[in-house]
Amino acid sequence: MEQRGGNSIAKQVPNVKRKTLFPIIRENAEEDSSAYTDEYPVYKGLDKWYNHQIVVHKMGQYVKQYADGKKASNNLVENFNSHLNKMVYGTYIMISRKYAQKYLDEFTFRRNTRKHSVQDRFNLLLSLAVDKRLTYKELTSQK
Repeated sequence: MEQRGGNSIAKQVPNVKRKTLFPIIRENAEEDSSAYTDEYPVYKGLDKWYNHQIVVHKMGQYVKQYADGKKASNNLVENFNSHLNKMVYGTYIMISRKYAQKYLDEFTFRRNTRKHSVQDRFNLLLSLAVDKRLTYKELTSQK
């Protein structure tokens, strides 16, 4: 998920069923906000909590234009997915399920700080590590 002009979140999920995705969406998106999705059936019912707009890719629609001049598009999240795939398959080649969330966390951190200078991003990363401890045993344990 990505908020226009805001931050992104990415969660590893066991499946893409409504009962799995809706709680994550509800936890991270304010009620009555706009939600732009493609026509994938799992998103049906989001209009109960959100101003849900659907872009129908199979009809060649990528931006939905409204009479009042507003536009609905899920290009932002499509861009997110494209960059994530380039990172996974271009940089890391393959990632395991065990560590997938860690890779997603790294990617979203980079995405959410993309307008920071390298120095500011590094300083932020260091400040987030204060009073945190990761032992070798934790790092190498099998879960």
